[in-house]
Amino acid sequence: MAGLGEIGSPILKIISKNVPVVGYDLNKKLMAKNIAHWNKKYSYINEEERNHRLRSARNVSKSHPESVHHKVLDSYSQKLKQFNLQ
Repeated sequence: MAGLGEIGSPILKIISKNVPVVGYDLNKKLMAKNIAHWNKKYSYINEEERNHRLRSARNVSKSHPESVHHKVLDSYSQKLKQFNLQ
């Protein structure tokens, strides 16, 4: 999702309820607002893990609050073991 302004931000929130979404914006204030939103919404996740799962900067922006990347890597590791490749 490019542009997290008046239109992009609400669309990002709606879409991110069902699928992982990447948001990108050049506006530093909007990036800071995005980070503040994540910190409040996902306060139950410790800060180090939250910073790993949720990022918003000029060169990267991602939102994986349910730790999708860990699930993918675990599944991949199980498949490697299943075929004796690990």
